[in-house]
Amino acid sequence: MNKRIWVWGGAVLVVIILIGLLRPGKHSVPVTAPVKFSAGPITKFVHHLKRPLAELPAPPVAQPVGQPAMTNAASIYQEAFARLGALHKTANLERLGDPNLPPAVVAEFCEKLHPICDLLHQASTLTNCDWGLGKADFTTPFIPIVGSPTKVLVKTAFWSATHCHENDATAATDDIVSVLRLGQQVSKSDCGLLGYRVDMEVQEMVWAHVAANLDKFPGSDGERLMANFDDIAYDETFKRALEQDAGIWERSVAKLTALAPAAAEKALRDLSTIAGPLNQTDGIARLTQLADLERGLANVLTTGSEANYAVWLQRYHDLQATDPLVKALLPIDTMFAKAQAYEVNRSLMEAGLAVAVKGTAGLATYPDPSTGAPFTYRAVPGGFELQSNYQVNNQPLKIFFPQSATRK
Repeated sequence: MNKRIWVWGGAVLVVIILIGLLRPGKHSVPVTAPVKFSAGPITKFVHHLKRPLAELPAPPVAQPVGQPAMTNAASIYQEAFARLGALHKTANLERLGDPNLPPAVVAEFCEKLHPICDLLHQASTLTNCDWGLGKADFTTPFIPIVGSPTKVLVKTAFWSATHCHENDATAATDDIVSVLRLGQQVSKSDCGLLGYRVDMEVQEMVWAHVAANLDKFPGSDGERLMANFDDIAYDETFKRALEQDAGIWERSVAKLTALAPAAAEKALRDLSTIAGPLNQTDGIARLTQLADLERGLANVLTTGSEANYAVWLQRYHDLQATDPLVKALLPIDTMFAKAQAYEVNRSLMEAGLAVAVKGTAGLATYPDPSTGAPFTYRAVPGGFELQSNYQVNNQPLKIFFPQSATRK
């Protein structure tokens, strides 16, 4: 049974970070929902996103696989980053986006990418994943983990699943599950809401891929994907991200307190582009306030109390009206709208896989989170469509699942 609790406030602003091979096509799921409360324009989320990648250090190279076994998944991911970077220097990886590659070239790429995907599979079996960011503050460059390396690694696994395992559903499922695990591990990286957004985006790209290729995941492979989409770990990720974010701001306050006033003002330069000029005293007060807000929301999500949430929300709106930093870095109105669409879309995907594996009887296992009733099923040419009562831009969320006659 699906035991996930429907939380209308459990997600974060989603930005498109994966492009090229992971660009969703006509089967992608929309996530832009109407704003539930009054909210102004959304500014850039956090200053890390504005730093040029060239300024940031490359991820460290881990100990080579094969010399004592690594038990930290982050070290294995870093090894995969390094190998992929080295391969990029000798092979034209941009060609992976060409849909008309000759079979011999596809085979060559598959051989070169196989060791890297093996590292992904190895890392996905480990529970320990320490990215070394436990003491991060607002000056920490997170991009080496949540930016380009992760993006390219995800592209690689998707290409492998599609082209290297076209006739091997179990191996393709292994690649996809390893991608889901990578997203989860990034969300545990102490990058706060930034890492969580990456996790959400990875999941959404997986949903789009699976929905468009439903026939490739029959029987036990489809059930394995259902189990991974329904992983209880997803229920805690948003709360954990809020707590991580609060920790980042609290460590930032400690760092600002230890600096001389002029140095503190220089450190606050990026945040000042959002909030206006910030001196040491203002920065400490504003970041302390932001940390308190995020820890407060995490506590509300733990209790599940509507009354506590109403009190918290009133305080948030009072601060949002006067503090552009709160408005920019914690856009709750948009976050909650995204949360609703995100949870509906995840349940739509689970229900679609359940229908593919068990027939329409599977709909009862994964009901519409917005109503508690089964999604509306409709047979259409070439497959079937599932529709929710929840609306985005005045249109109900729905996903088309292509399905061959032999699977119906």
